[in-house]
Amino acid sequence: MKPSNKRANLMDFVETLKKEGLFVFGKTDLMRLFGRSHTSVTFLLHRYSKRGVLIRLKNGLYALVGATIPEFYLANRLYEPSYVSLETALSFHGIIPETVYAVTSITTLTPRERMVSGKRYLYHRIQPKAFTGYRPMEQGEFTCLIAEPEKALVDYYYFVARGLRKPLDVDRLHLKNLDSHKLMEYASLFSHQKLDLLLKELFSSKL
Repeated sequence: MKPSNKRANLMDFVETLKKEGLFVFGKTDLMRLFGRSHTSVTFLLHRYSKRGVLIRLKNGLYALVGATIPEFYLANRLYEPSYVSLETALSFHGIIPETVYAVTSITTLTPRERMVSGKRYLYHRIQPKAFTGYRPMEQGEFTCLIAEPEKALVDYYYFVARGLRKPLDVDRLHLKNLDSHKLMEYASLFSHQKLDLLLKELFSSKL
């Protein structure tokens, strides 16, 4: 018996996305990939979401149900532009020993919080000229943006300088592998005198 067109279309849709590595996507991605109009793609997303094939991550952003998507990659895509930094990056790089349960990121946009599948994604704003010091990192088939160790620490202490974070426990920090010159170069991007002072005190206390 010949399968219905609807079933074939669904199978083609899923297989094409997997082949292209599009596990997280928006309407523009589908319009380009399938050559369909905005109206057609909107209907497609609505229909396949109701069937349980797709999950809506936020307005205009979807993912394939069952796909294993790294949290760092998801953090980058949920709010763009952004890169993973602050407590999450400090923990990832082994600078702080704690396990961090929310994914913290830096953006140039309005601060925001998103909740996806029970996970908190927090976004903190810095000025555009300081939006640098991150690098791509491969996690399986995904490329994630994460702050370098020095930039993650500078980002964190920028918010300490503004009274929005508590200073880290100096005795529990692992700073010996950090480049202090690179760290101060990143700090200079913020043009914040208290930040410079905090970082100098931090490193002098570890000597």
